[in-house]
Amino acid sequence: MKVYEMAGELIIGSRLKRLSEKFLSDVSKVYKSQGIPFETAYFPVFYLLNLHGTLTVSHVARELEITQSGASQMINSLVKKGLVRYDKDKDDKRIRIASFTPRGTLLLGQVEPVWESIGKCFRKILEEGDNSRYLFQALGEIEESIVQNNLFSRVFKDLKKKNLLKKVIFSPYDPILEEGYKALALSWLVENSFAKTNDTDFINKTGRMVEKGLGIVRLAKIENQVVGAFYLSKIGGDRAEILVFGVEDSRGHLGLVQLLLSRLLETMREEKINRVSIRLNRRLAPLIKLFRGAGFSLDCLEKNKEDETCFVLTKKVRILSRALVRRQADFIK
Repeated sequence: MKVYEMAGELIIGSRLKRLSEKFLSDVSKVYKSQGIPFETAYFPVFYLLNLHGTLTVSHVARELEITQSGASQMINSLVKKGLVRYDKDKDDKRIRIASFTPRGTLLLGQVEPVWESIGKCFRKILEEGDNSRYLFQALGEIEESIVQNNLFSRVFKDLKKKNLLKKVIFSPYDPILEEGYKALALSWLVENSFAKTNDTDFINKTGRMVEKGLGIVRLAKIENQVVGAFYLSKIGGDRAEILVFGVEDSRGHLGLVQLLLSRLLETMREEKINRVSIRLNRRLAPLIKLFRGAGFSLDCLEKNKEDETCFVLTKKVRILSRALVRRQADFIK
């Protein structure tokens, strides 16, 4: 079982198949032990015919969510065994209606008590664990989620993002990219109201602030387009405050934010910054969680005139080795 636990979601298909095969094997043994000539493959059509009395091929296909061809094959196999028969619809001769033959009805009477016992015993299995009792609810939720957005689409989108991240290049502030930086900085101020300040030189006079050594900027670029940026305002020799930390909306996925934070940690080491702080609006809960995971601790809470809450997060930074910085970067990923 260890490999199943270690592989987790990656092996879920094999694990469900293994469980299904074990279940069907045990059920087949039950039928044989009772001397009932019933195969597990019969069950879907038998169950539906018992429920509805008669069925068409399209009805079976719709109920089981399979193709018309697949449904036809299932019914035809039972017709050949003399358990099901076809009759023509009275109103439309082109439509064939399936129903039990006398032999099929007799077999149904034999298997119904077995179905009842299987259901009873399996429910008991589900009740033996703390979480297993919710199996059917969980399966229903998974099936609904996959219908809404299938696994292929999700994986394809995620790989596309990862391939995009490989193209990200970081650089110091560049006046040529001023427009891209300003757009991100202004967007950040709108999103995070507590980052607002009376002094807007970090936006309007960024180049001059960097030249004077009062600010540190790193731009995340993809093909010379700014997709992320942060601004560290230096306070004294070894202290700084993060005034800007944002990514472009269209690329604002977690991977790029993590990459930007990783570069922030590396920059603090390079610039020998021993203490850094950031003010984050309470609405930015995911970002707060990410910063705290990277070693930022809650310094205090603040409120503005609109009674919004701000988290003031602070990180005391040692002059870290490159290996330790990499370990911190790996942690936030």
